[in-house]
Amino acid sequence: MRYQRKISRLKVGNVGSVPREGKTNFLAYFPVIAEASASSLRSELLRLHRALIEPEGCDRSTSPVKRGWDAAKKILYPALETIVFTDWPEDSWDPDCEFVPRDPVRIRLMRNGSIQIHVLLGQVICPDGLTNRDFLVTLKSWAERRGMRLTALGRDELLDDAWVAELDAPSLRGLTIKQLWQHGKDFFSATRRLELRHLDAELTIAALITGNLAKLHQYESLWIDVKSRDYMSGSRGEIEFGQDVARFANSEEGGLLVLGVGEKKDGKGAKIGKIHPIAKVIPEDQRRKILDKVVYPRIDGLRVANFPYQDKHGDGYIVVVDVPPQPEHLKPFLVKGAIVEGKVEGAFIGIVRRRGEDSIPTDIAEIHAMMTKGRLL
Repeated sequence: MRYQRKISRLKVGNVGSVPREGKTNFLAYFPVIAEASASSLRSELLRLHRALIEPEGCDRSTSPVKRGWDAAKKILYPALETIVFTDWPEDSWDPDCEFVPRDPVRIRLMRNGSIQIHVLLGQVICPDGLTNRDFLVTLKSWAERRGMRLTALGRDELLDDAWVAELDAPSLRGLTIKQLWQHGKDFFSATRRLELRHLDAELTIAALITGNLAKLHQYESLWIDVKSRDYMSGSRGEIEFGQDVARFANSEEGGLLVLGVGEKKDGKGAKIGKIHPIAKVIPEDQRRKILDKVVYPRIDGLRVANFPYQDKHGDGYIVVVDVPPQPEHLKPFLVKGAIVEGKVEGAFIGIVRRRGEDSIPTDIAEIHAMMTKGRLL
């Protein structure tokens, strides 16, 4: 039996409700509730319990939310409510329709009071080189970097062995329903990228810190560069570091510079290989200050992270410098100083770009063309 309920505080209009197997599924028109806060959604779902299942003659001396919560815990397990999103506007819903197009992401209120993001992944095939465990720990690492906790990932017999994922949101502070939903959509996309070995920056970092990047047979490209050793101290090392980062800032997509990972040439290019943890690294803030000193203007949104890594040879670190795509009005990024015939020339400036696996300097004709177009003056 279909009937309509209204989550009044969220001002979401009508949501379809279908009681099934001791729990209630709400079908919500996503664009309407997207900007509501996640904590408000949780509160309103608890109030809905009071309206739907509060027994007659119950003790009304306690708060409505507590009464609804206590009653819900007695009869519903493990999910109290599930919000299933649709893009169909409310006025186009057919009350007699049994099937509606649904998003793979659902938001569930669990018995312990937490909000869970439930993602229907469909059929998933682990890429060559990764076991199910490798696949799981890589995605767990990805989720942790997003502030989520991956609590389950596997096949569901009730869904014809399709894969499902369950992500907990430890804190709802400041989050909207849209942001929760986006975490689920991004997890769906990350799973597909990992399955196809088409890694982006976030997945690459997750695979790095879990030791799984070499198993995915990735190559250096326009957006990733790896080095087995850190830069030497002093002016020469600072300039080389600045050049390697600035070339990503001058590109369209940005990129990752990774220190502590080796590469090996083969017929296809420079294949990312084993991890060589760096025993002693400089603090993240100090590395940012070096870049601020040698690269102009400052790179917007730059992230530097030292990830602890332990293997049979001992403890060390992997250093990741993440350069997001830069606004065009900041380009080109200049490097103060240059290495000329093996010597440091501090009075020089350079413009460096990335081409394939290599850095290429901008020649005098290109700099002149930029000047005449007003890009440098």
